[in-house]
Amino acid sequence: MGQRPVTAAPAGPPRAARRAPCVGTSRGAGPELSFQLGRVFSIRRRDKEARAAFARTVAIAPGHADALFALARACQAERDFVEAEKIYRRMVTAMPKDAAAKIGLGICLTELGRGEEALEHLRAASRTNDKMFGEAVGARVYGICV
Repeated sequence: MGQRPVTAAPAGPPRAARRAPCVGTSRGAGPELSFQLGRVFSIRRRDKEARAAFARTVAIAPGHADALFALARACQAERDFVEAEKIYRRMVTAMPKDAAAKIGLGICLTELGRGEEALEHLRAASRTNDKMFGEAVGARVYGICV
């Protein structure tokens, strides 16, 4: 009595294949989704994908400080110190009391062979806030930061 025949679900790619592209490329996704995806890639040492995810986060939310920092770190991981320097300079300008950004800038400048300029930023970081400087140095030395 009025029953419809049961039909199979439409054939398509496996569930994981359907889901994967949506995670990183969905236009409706907010910055936090891209940022978290970047963190996962970063933890797994997939630097190129991490960099792309963090860049996407910054494109969506230009003031996302954690994403900027993570993007700079991803650039460093790929040995793109010129781009990392630009990002750290942007962060130092926007957040002059951020010791971690100054340390990152100093490290990039050192890698680029600009030791005197690097030393200025590292000294400035040490004067910013002793506790913050110690935490930032510890994070850099021990790889705690993402």
